[in-house]
Amino acid sequence: MSASRKPREARVGDVMVDHLAALHPLSGHVLVVDDELGRVEAELARRGALVSAWRRRVVGARPAHAWPLDGPFDAATLRLPKGRESLRMGLHAAASRVGQGGSLWLYGSNDEGVRSVGPILEDVLREVRTVETRGHCRIWRGIRGEVEPGQLRSALSDWESRFTLDLPGGAVQVLSYPGLFAHGRLDDGTRLLIDSLPGKLLGARVLDYGCGAGVIGRALRQRFPEAELDLVDSDALAIEASRRNLPDARVHLGDAWSALPDSARFDLIVSNPPLHRGKEEDFELIRKLVDGAAGRLRRRGELLVVVQRRLALGRWLEDRFASVSVRSESRGYRLWSATRPGS
Repeated sequence: MSASRKPREARVGDVMVDHLAALHPLSGHVLVVDDELGRVEAELARRGALVSAWRRRVVGARPAHAWPLDGPFDAATLRLPKGRESLRMGLHAAASRVGQGGSLWLYGSNDEGVRSVGPILEDVLREVRTVETRGHCRIWRGIRGEVEPGQLRSALSDWESRFTLDLPGGAVQVLSYPGLFAHGRLDDGTRLLIDSLPGKLLGARVLDYGCGAGVIGRALRQRFPEAELDLVDSDALAIEASRRNLPDARVHLGDAWSALPDSARFDLIVSNPPLHRGKEEDFELIRKLVDGAAGRLRRRGELLVVVQRRLALGRWLEDRFASVSVRSESRGYRLWSATRPGS
């Protein structure tokens, strides 16, 4: 497979690994940020470095954390996050853990905007320059210099934002962090789902699958104040926000159904699942949702999933459920309802 046809994550990782392999033997303690495939970690370890990983999302058996260890580290690598505010947050978090004189490498793909991030790096680092361009990718390197007190926003609390959202049950304040879905707003798909929640709930346990910051969870709590509420997401930062927004809910960090107890069964499962990983479409999460939901519903339980209208979700649901229908729709979205086989 040519470099241009490789999945972006593999292509970007190849460039960073090859760059590291060409350096003099590395030693010391290196912080590796959001290395999804684990290849940068492996190369650094092979080169003799002591590696600590900070990844926000659970990938396979590799754990995730909302914020990095304190360090100190001799160097850091940072996979370009999506969005400028997420980049600033990741950069400040990583740079604040690197000792003075230590290197920080940032790498990403040209179509993600990596070519234009120099000024953002220069706010935090010195001697910032491009050290590699290949395969439509770019690597930047900068040095951690002396910083003024307060110049680096080194704590997760430094990045908290609170927003007021108008939900059907009344306005609520929601805590969020950069990079979380629909940061600071109520997106159209979520609005459609929330407006279409059932008026009554036969049972007492509800799951928000792919919960993000917990906005749907807040609407569920308004509608069903006595229900047991579970939230699951693979993003540790989303789970931290959900825990803060819904302190009485059970929150589960992990990869889909494996994050939940095997015995957990629900009367209602709701989801506005993400369909992108970076700029690339990724249907893995929604496929896992559909494949596992029927076995997690109690008798007469219901699954509600909102997706873009172009996605033919009905065919997937009909392979697993006895009854499938469109509960409601808008110009851009459909809310699908499915009930458990035998219900």
